[in-house]
Amino acid sequence: MSIIDPWRAFLYVLTTLPVAAPVAAAMTVLALPWVAALSRLTEHVAPSSSVLFLMLVSLVLFAGFGPLAAIPLGAVERARLGLVDERPAPSPHPPASAGPVFWLRVRYAETATWRELLYPAFLGLVVPAVYLGYGLLVLLDVAFLLSPVLASTGTAGWTFGAFTVHSTAGAVPLAVLGALLAPVLVYLLGLIAAGQAATARALLSYRAGA
Repeated sequence: MSIIDPWRAFLYVLTTLPVAAPVAAAMTVLALPWVAALSRLTEHVAPSSSVLFLMLVSLVLFAGFGPLAAIPLGAVERARLGLVDERPAPSPHPPASAGPVFWLRVRYAETATWRELLYPAFLGLVVPAVYLGYGLLVLLDVAFLLSPVLASTGTAGWTFGAFTVHSTAGAVPLAVLGALLAPVLVYLLGLIAAGQAATARALLSYRAGA
């Protein structure tokens, strides 16, 4: 996996947010019955009939109507790949313009459509979790960098895990650690963008024999 230019990685991640937000909302709603069923199973309790019904409804909605959203989403994401990868990402779908009924029959019969349907699940469930974890790391690093300023406010102490800061001088090691972590976070952002782009290319673009 090649590392992406930090600015291009940042732009790719930044433009992911408005695309992923509605997808994450929809996927969360569809996943809720399954999470509820799993929660009951971990307590050794069988899911109720209402939960089973909602699981079936969410599955029907995802498999029945999901492709109608996944196909245009795939077109948007193939275009966005150009932000981090200049290689072409051709559509896996051959032309099918002989009317909506024929279009639907062709698209629902294609393997590429069902592979493409996996992408909303990735974008709506996996990507937000990764971004959230990365955001927390960035906030922690900012706190490290600002720890001398925070310590100088006269507060009795700032606690970072097992390390308590009581003075500006005592916060210097944290600030140094924050400075050392900054390039690591930049590198990590490139890895996240590269991983997301590679997943998008694998699920959304044309593959010979697929």
